[in-house]
Order: sequence, then C-alpha cells, then structure tokens
Amino acid sequence: MKLWLLEILACPIDKAYPLSLTILKWKSEELSPNPLEILIKGYQEKNVLKLNEATPVKKEVRENGELFVNDLLVLKPTRFDHYLEQLLTGIEELSNVQDKSSWATLQALELVKTEIKTKLNTALNSLTASEPADPDKIFQSILTQLEFLNIFKYEFEIEDAVIQCHECKRWFPVFENIPQMLPDNVRDPELDQQFLEKWSHKISF
Repeated sequence: MKLWLLEILACPIDKAYPLSLTILKWKSEELSPNPLEILIKGYQEKNVLKLNEATPVKKEVRENGELFVNDLLVLKPTRFDHYLEQLLTGIEELSNVQDKSSWATLQALELVKTEIKTKLNTALNSLTASEPADPDKIFQSILTQLEFLNIFKYEFEIEDAVIQCHECKRWFPVFENIPQMLPDNVRDPELDQQFLEKWSHKISF
C-alpha cells in the first residue's frame, strides 16, 4: 500500500471517509543504505532525485500564459493554483496517519505535515494574491518540495499497517502491502488474530 491510496479508500461497511492509518512496517526498512534517509538528506540538499532521474513534476505554459502542472499524484495537467489545492487536500488527510514503524524517528511524515505544507500554502497564497507573483518563479521555488512529496507518497510501500474507521470503529489489516478491506462475513478470524499477535507490541484494540 502506498500513502496516496488513503485518499481514495472508504470503509466497506459504512462508506465513511477519510480513514485513519497506523503504519507498522515499511517494505524497504531492511534495505541498506536506508532509502528514506537518502530521500530526506536529498531534500535537505535540495536534490531528491537519483542520478539521471527525470522529475515526476511536469509543467506547461498554455497559450493564455497560465501555468499547468501534473505529476504522479495529480495525473491530469491542472492549473497551478488548483494543483496546489489538490496536493494540500491530500496532505491534510495525512493528519489521520501515524507512523509506528522503525522509520518513525526519521520524521518524514512530520516534514510533509509541517514544512512542506507551509511552503505549499505560502506558494498558493502568492498565486492568489491581489498582485500575484510570477507562477514560474513560485514553481521553481517549491520544486524540491513537490518532488519529495511525489516520491514519498507514491514510491514508498507500506508492508504492514492498520486502517481504522472512525464511524463504525472497525479495523482492517494491511499485510504483504495489500489493504484487507473486507466485510465481516468474509474476514478470516485466524488471520486477524495472527496479525494482532504479531503487532501486539505496537497496537491494541
């Protein structure tokens, strides 16, 4: 499961949205060197892309001079201010995400929820001011934040987690990267119990 998926998941019982997510294990935690540490270091150095890697964030200037942007998270070319609004909505939904994995101390989620959110909000305010700033200059000033957000939400895979519905209070496991969003009558109680026992040191219901 990847973080962006939380933007479209709803409870199969009552269709409630958004859902809460507790991350227990990322798929790449055992890799060395640590890919998330590399990404965060790249962010600090304003270069999150690998050698010869193309940016996932694409821009185009239309005939009327308006800047349109698309990426892995907003697939359709979208006017820059509306594009930022969509990204900020997705970041807001991360308030329902908690990281209890071994990567929690790296604070990648907090970086998105705080610094990156602030920079995108500032950019949006500059675009929509009574005397708006140059869209291309704004785009270039936040490109590192946009690239980090794309890589973190789209490329990093969650191996084990718990999804919870705030309405019906049900929980759904994520294991082997796949959200098990099943109604009660087809859930496997044994698998549920095995999952709870495996992660009893990090979660309790």
